[in-house]
Amino acid sequence: EIMEREEVAYYEIFDHYLVFYWRHFKAKEEKVITLDLKTEFSGTFESAPACVYLYYTDEERYWTSGESVGVY
Repeated sequence: EIMEREEVAYYEIFDHYLVFYWRHFKAKEEKVITLDLKTEFSGTFESAPACVYLYYTDEERYWTSGESVGVY
């Protein structure tokens, strides 16, 4: 659905990671994606740090710390 609504150009899931690809970003543009997720386990979890970079310039990465989420 997110690709049909053109919110992302492409996405993939591998090794417990969800990766989004966009064709372009404007300066200081923020992307917001709403996901409906199904849980298999309850508890408090910490995500891995996330990064963003242009496809051909992965040496210039912007990192954010992981987020904590409670699933009950």
